[in-house]
Amino acid sequence: MAKPLFKFIDKELENFGSTRIIEFSIPGGVTTPVEFAEAVEEAGKELYPMNRGIVISGRGPIWGYAMILHAAHPTRWIATMDLRLGCVVVQSHTPEISCGDTIPLTLLENIA
Repeated sequence: MAKPLFKFIDKELENFGSTRIIEFSIPGGVTTPVEFAEAVEEAGKELYPMNRGIVISGRGPIWGYAMILHAAHPTRWIATMDLRLGCVVVQSHTPEISCGDTIPLTLLENIA
């Protein structure tokens, strides 16, 4: 078992503004809730950049996503990646962006 690893990519998205894409991976594909929580705590403020929205992407347990969402709560908005629908906004603290809004995957093309 292993702690997840986080990768952060900052991008300006049309109609959504300054965005941090948080990609996570779990080495070996297996982690524990304690390991995931420790990794989220270690990532600290990287998970909640003020004045930005975030997109969370990664293959992992729903409780891991919940831990990231909880840590990132202060951000402008939060979306989760869905390869069929795009990035679905699940939380917003700004009137221009609402829960249920979808960011087209084409806006995330060519990210490093």
